[in-house]
Amino acid sequence: MPLEVIAGCSSVIGNYEAEKDPNEWMIIDIGFSIKNRSSGVWTATNGAKAVSFGDLVNLLSKEFQRREPADLNLVIEAPLSIAFQENGNPTMRTCDRVPGKSQPRPYFTNAGATTFIAAQMLFRELRHCEVRRTVRLFEGFLSFKSSNDESRPKGEASHIEDVLKIKEAIWTGRDCKIFAPEMLPQSSDHRMESAAFPFVDRNLIPPVIRINPDS
Repeated sequence: MPLEVIAGCSSVIGNYEAEKDPNEWMIIDIGFSIKNRSSGVWTATNGAKAVSFGDLVNLLSKEFQRREPADLNLVIEAPLSIAFQENGNPTMRTCDRVPGKSQPRPYFTNAGATTFIAAQMLFRELRHCEVRRTVRLFEGFLSFKSSNDESRPKGEASHIEDVLKIKEAIWTGRDCKIFAPEMLPQSSDHRMESAAFPFVDRNLIPPVIRINPDS
């Protein structure tokens, strides 16, 4: 049976008032490493920290199983939806391109493919977890960051920086563009489905929070 998670609401991004919202947020910059702490995690309780993939699975499992009246808004910086052409071949989503940029960032190549697999494996590891609270899913997207920026932190610090950037976008709405699920197909002929199927519902398409779309 698929994990009982639902798509988040794109309207909360940029209009978020933490002191008035009883719900909780967990923001994840996912990694998939043999031994390194290659994932960043932010929660209001513990702030931002770097964890291993195995620790991330355990952390999320505990959060899913907590009996809480508060919903959990879960943001994962990885492709959480995929698009197919009418002929069955994969294709890019609207968020994978930025007008004026020569290089798109599709989910099926380079770093996108790595985090795609990591997110699939995360949901696979959680597939038997009992979800005792409402979990709302969002996709974070930082793939247009510059790899040549010498001022950018390295290693664990870079994952912490990324979750803090996503948090800032959610709280303020600055330096980001929001793609509601219906905005993601490039054509009416394209079929969208969850990147984590069959571990979640096939039709689970979360909104995308693309950070720094003009950088």
